Amino acid sequence: MKRKVIIFGAVLAGIVSLAFYYSYWGSTVPNGQQPLIRLNSSNLSSLKDAFNGSANSDLRVSQYWDKEHLVSQALGERDRESVVWDYVAVHGPGKRWEQTPPEADYSSVPVVRAIDGTRQAIEKQLKESVK
Repeated sequence: MKRKVIIFGAVLAGIVSLAFYYSYWGSTVPNGQQPLIRLNSSNLSSLKDAFNGSANSDLRVSQYWDKEHLVSQALGERDRESVVWDYVAVHGPGKRWEQTPPEADYSSVPVVRAIDGTRQAIEKQLKESVK
């Protein structure tokens, strides 16, 4: 009986470890996507520079792992209840990140529920840019 408990405990610990790794250190993205960038206090300024540098270009998508909640705090995180995660934002041309990120033309959470709204916001911007 004791042996079964030990084996069960080891299997359970393995499953929990894998789930923890996937949730907090998994950083793979689908083929063809840019690699996931892990944000920290030393490279946050490069995120701002990249955002501002793309203000008049055709940058399609950027993904970031915000483990230290730097962008979340810039977007208004005050406590555990207001953490910004799984967030999508669509910014029009010319938007610049100064002290805080600029107001998005469209934003929503979670991403999986925002696909249609994101598509519509992008289509609207594309139509406006053709005029």
